[in-house]
This record gives sequence, C-alpha cells and structure tokens, in this order.
Amino acid sequence: LSPIDLERALSRTNFRDDKIARIAVAKAYYKDNIKLVEYVSVRADKELSSYILKAVTEEVSYNTLKLRYEIPCGRDMFYDRYRRFFWLLNKSRD
Repeated sequence: LSPIDLERALSRTNFRDDKIARIAVAKAYYKDNIKLVEYVSVRADKELSSYILKAVTEEVSYNTLKLRYEIPCGRDMFYDRYRRFFWLLNKSRD
C-alpha cells in the first residue's frame, strides 16, 4: 500500500472527518513499513543491516559510514548489499 493508496482508502471512509482515526491508521501504516525496511535490511546482510538502514534512511554515504561508524567491509561489498536491499524490498512489495 503506497501513501497515495492509503489516502484514497481513507478518503472513501468516515475517517475523513475523524482526525484521530486517520492518525491511527497512518501510524499503523508507517509502523508496518518501518518493520518491513528493518526486516529486509537483515535479509540483505545480517551483519551490515544497521549500516544499510543508516544509508537508506539517513542518506549516509559509504565514506561517512567508514569514517564515522567504522563499517567492517569494503565499498564494493557494502554497495552490493545495499543494492540487494532494494532488490529484496522491491520483491517484498509484489
């Protein structure tokens, strides 16, 4: 379910006038998506999952990960897992 689909679903219900219900539905939606991103990062590489999450969610580059967070792998390996993350995420949405 994309944000656009979420908005369409909410607009076809009585949630339009109930702000609390809209917020509750949106929170559940985003909570599920956060869990999915975390799960997929572990599937991409268990040991590098926290670095993958930081790169994906905070747009942190490999250089920053290496200098500031001491990532335990080389650039090629990291970007291989980074691309795998997006491939797995795409597959999970099908």
